[in-house]
Amino acid sequence: MRLHPIPPGLYCVPAALCAITGLDMRQVIAPAIRRIEPVHGSGNPTLVWLSTLITVLCEQGYGLRWVETSVQPLWTLTGCFPEDEVLLISIADPPGAHVAVAQGARIYDSIAPEGMAAHEHPLSLNDVNHVAVVNRLPSC
Repeated sequence: MRLHPIPPGLYCVPAALCAITGLDMRQVIAPAIRRIEPVHGSGNPTLVWLSTLITVLCEQGYGLRWVETSVQPLWTLTGCFPEDEVLLISIADPPGAHVAVAQGARIYDSIAPEGMAAHEHPLSLNDVNHVAVVNRLPSC
């Protein structure tokens, strides 16, 4: 699966959705987020955003396989997966979390829309909370 360009100026969740799906931010992603986010309620903002992200990905035909990992810094994790796998990563970034996409040893997110080596990323020493392998589901 290939990643798509991230338009400048996006927050982490819309940036991840653009990178994974390649869908237009204004026409598809923003309306989906506005429609879905209120359903997940108020409460923990990080969980609301992750729930919204997962829902949009599922609606667009993507599946997530959550991976059991021990808590470790971002830079140590990315090299543990095959180069062609796309990972959705939740990184501890107090007071909440930051969502990024990884492929190989590169991180793509609102901080590094063009991609950046994991060990050079500003959050490289932050712990990873969740990791999911993203796959495009076959059409019916």
